[in-house]
Amino acid sequence: LKKYGPVGARDEETLKRLEKNDISSYFSGCLTLTLDRFPGVRKKKKICLVDVSNEIEEKVKNNSNIEIEVLTHAINQTETEKKLFRERMQDVEKMLQKYQEAKLVITTRLHVALPCLALGTPVIVLHKEVFDEDRLGTFFKLFTNYVEDDFLQMNISNILKNPKSNSKEYIKMRKNIDKTCKEFIKTCEKAKQEYDLPDILEYQKYVKKLEWYKSIYEKERLIVEKIERKRVKEYKLYHKNLEELNKKWNS
Repeated sequence: LKKYGPVGARDEETLKRLEKNDISSYFSGCLTLTLDRFPGVRKKKKICLVDVSNEIEEKVKNNSNIEIEVLTHAINQTETEKKLFRERMQDVEKMLQKYQEAKLVITTRLHVALPCLALGTPVIVLHKEVFDEDRLGTFFKLFTNYVEDDFLQMNISNILKNPKSNSKEYIKMRKNIDKTCKEFIKTCEKAKQEYDLPDILEYQKYVKKLEWYKSIYEKERLIVEKIERKRVKEYKLYHKNLEELNKKWNS
């Protein structure tokens, strides 16, 4: 990365990691913001739920009378590896077209929300009370977002009926990425030097190490979530008891 810098970082978390390792970098945003809309795809009265909890699915179905399509980005790794690259790309395009034709997309995944910005589909991102601000928070100004527990307690009928449009602020980010990529391609085409791809075995070692780090991070996140839920529960109980004491005192 140091050799090929400056490196564009999708979010603030990635940017901080690169800077921490003295890698020349800048905040670029995500390449999916440059996706073009598919011609001939018409909007449908449909809400797509992508990797949401059963409670959210039930909540949405009980508050809407239009089609609900439940989707996931989880894949069967064994089956996917058998497919040709062309087939994988077709699967991706089918999923993106579902997002484009939807009236609204509700998801917990950032890499669902960002393509929705480019495709012009209103999106709601649900997250836990404790979340990664440098990763998710980087883009919160671009789309509607709620704490999942709050969303479950809200009256969402009007939110589903008249979804809020996404912010247009992503367009500037999109233009900058598009310009940078085109300039990079032109430079590479003119350059006489050939660039070798990383050794596949080294890359596999890196991926394995990365997966290990992710598993540790996920365990830590679950522990923090558990502690935070307990803290919120105790806080609400404290206020409830305080209100009851005030009522008794005032009576």
